[in-house]
Amino acid sequence: MATPTEEDGEGEGEEDGEEEDAPTHLPFAPTSEELLDDTTTVDPSYTISLIRKLIPKGSNLVKEFSDKQSSSSDDGESTLPEYKDQWEDCGCILWDLAASEPQAEHMIDNSVLEVLLENLRVADSSRVKEVCLGIMGNLACHESLVDAICLEKGLITTVVNQLFLDDVKCLSETFRLLAAALRCSASVSWAEVLLPDEILSRMLWIIGNTSNLTLLEKSIDFISTVIDAQDVIAALIEPLLKVGLVDHVVGLLTTEIEKSSEEKLDRYDLPFLEGLFDILPVVPDDDQARYALWGTLPRILPQRQETEMNSSSLDQFASLFLGKFTLIKDDLESHVVDEENLSSEDALVLGWTSKCLRSISFVMEKWIEEKSSQSKQDAPSTGNSIDDAREVLSYCHKALH
Repeated sequence: MATPTEEDGEGEGEEDGEEEDAPTHLPFAPTSEELLDDTTTVDPSYTISLIRKLIPKGSNLVKEFSDKQSSSSDDGESTLPEYKDQWEDCGCILWDLAASEPQAEHMIDNSVLEVLLENLRVADSSRVKEVCLGIMGNLACHESLVDAICLEKGLITTVVNQLFLDDVKCLSETFRLLAAALRCSASVSWAEVLLPDEILSRMLWIIGNTSNLTLLEKSIDFISTVIDAQDVIAALIEPLLKVGLVDHVVGLLTTEIEKSSEEKLDRYDLPFLEGLFDILPVVPDDDQARYALWGTLPRILPQRQETEMNSSSLDQFASLFLGKFTLIKDDLESHVVDEENLSSEDALVLGWTSKCLRSISFVMEKWIEEKSSQSKQDAPSTGNSIDDAREVLSYCHKALH
């Protein structure tokens, strides 16, 4: 199996290597700036003609389209892709159009999912697969279309199977699509397809082995999405822990922490920590999951003790700890142990929780010191009070004896 660390997959020709980490086309979920104006007029027949031109040669979809739609050209055969460039041009236009919800609805109403799915099944070109996954990723960003996407027979399984490709751009778009799908109301349907060990192991292997920044960012976003979604993490936490989530993700994060700028650290570290804290009430009676979670936290938090945090980062970490401290406190108080008769596992968890509390204390002390030195006029409004921080700090000190 090839390691997905090269910039491009096969068949990209002279485009290869021009920009190491820049994806060829829209790599992220559409932002408000990227979305087409919903009032923009696009001739429906033009969109249909673009979809027709993506149909693989020899596919049964040609006849189905002919039955459902009148041909948008003089010769039906001319709507089939004769050249790679023609196919790619049409696909990239649809990729852009899919960022607009009305356009995306029109595309789904005209069988775009069937066409994309057929291409994923039969295409040999990595570029074709990348474009198809990119279009699907934009379609999946529209909540109103989620049901239609999930109901397309074989689509979810086919998308997940793309994780076994060795093309960086295809993998990036697959992770982006999966992250978008897990944020929607049908997230559990997608999570269930991810359950097999071989799929989860493949995901973690990619995360742990890629050196491509775009793929790394997409895979981290995927993991953060899994952790943030309560229904998803409840379904996946056990199998993820079984295949080594802790070692893979913690290794990745600690490596990033060592080499990242302050901005990048906060971007990756804070959402992941927030997600881990949110898992605590999900697994209160699962000793293995709780053991793994508390084993993970101190391997990330202590890195902050030796790092000079700017005011913005300090505010963010203080806000995180203040907002999640009730979850931490509830977990600790519901798992009180007799320190004179500790099992080996209890002793480890006690050591890990102590390290976490010391880390929280460190941040609270720094935050209180900074805010106390500011006048009321100079101190920015953070939504948190010094009294709340002192209460957290007091609890940590008492728990640490």
